[in-house]
Amino acid sequence: MAVLVSYQLLRLVRISKYWKLLPVLLITAAALKSQIVYLLGGDNYFAPDLPGWLLITAAWFYAVIFFSSVLLILPAAATFTAIIYCKSKKIALPEKFRQSVNKLNIALLLTAVLLASAALANGLRSPALRHVELFLNDLPPEAENYRITVLADLHIDRTSSPEKVRKLVERVNELQSNTVVILGDTVDGKVATLAAMVGELAELRASDGVFGIMGNHEYFSGGREWVEFFAACNIKMLLNEHVELRKGFYLAGITDPAAGYSKGSMAMPDLAEALRGIAPDACTVLLAHRPGHAVKAAEKAVALQLSGHTHGGMIPGFSYLVGRFNENFVSGLYHVKNMLLYVSNGSSIWSGFPFRLWADSEITIITLKSKGNKK
Repeated sequence: MAVLVSYQLLRLVRISKYWKLLPVLLITAAALKSQIVYLLGGDNYFAPDLPGWLLITAAWFYAVIFFSSVLLILPAAATFTAIIYCKSKKIALPEKFRQSVNKLNIALLLTAVLLASAALANGLRSPALRHVELFLNDLPPEAENYRITVLADLHIDRTSSPEKVRKLVERVNELQSNTVVILGDTVDGKVATLAAMVGELAELRASDGVFGIMGNHEYFSGGREWVEFFAACNIKMLLNEHVELRKGFYLAGITDPAAGYSKGSMAMPDLAEALRGIAPDACTVLLAHRPGHAVKAAEKAVALQLSGHTHGGMIPGFSYLVGRFNENFVSGLYHVKNMLLYVSNGSSIWSGFPFRLWADSEITIITLKSKGNKK
């Protein structure tokens, strides 16, 4: 990105090469944002221990370079081709061409600034409430109209605050759901740093309790310490296990493959263990941080899988890349054989790339109904 943007913005500008050095260094620093904040912020690549304002500012500069690199690809190709052609013919590059390219570069750079700003503002907005009705096979009468509130990918870190988390909790509690589920990537950072903020989740309320699973970022941030902390917050962590919420109606949860990166021995995902003891004719909702688990879950006695991880693709074009790593499941409802899969866009955003365009964050309220009652 740094090479492309530097080349296109500065190649045809008539200033000394020494004056071009400073913008090149700034562009390169913005493009290497993740590596620089990691070096400055400690041993956690995904959650550098730096002030929130600095993380957000650095992310904005990165986004400007990112969007610029996309917008400048074709102009850079045209500029390079024109320069090579003129050199081969031993003629000077037309002055009108140079001026036109520079004007276009300024316009595209301003567009990149606007896109980065809009995407950041949208990423930092409070999540919208999204109501979804799902019709399941074998849903017992006791679970008819059962309401599950879904939180996913909260990514609580130094950019958050106790007040922000408290307001989220208040919004969820007003929904008066039967249960609240938290689908992983809840934190980015150590317990010692984030305890005051994450501790606000202890105030979550639902008639049948609050349940959670581990995401990859929990394992990058301490793993076992977070399992113990969540338990102290009255969040029942489903680590390859299940609970019966109603007669014949179960909630199961599996761990994340990132458990292998956690310090200390932690269980890898084990769907068979999570479902062990559940009758084949029962109705089971599975919590799995990564939607790609749906391929195997659909072969088991699972009626519905709830997942996050993808952030809904975040920005146009990313959905294809995100889907490549998640069995092409990115956002919303999917039918996987006889099973339903719902992928949340997430309820916040990761400060490493806190941007959203047409993939708004959400608090999802899922109402379950028997498929036999579908009109």
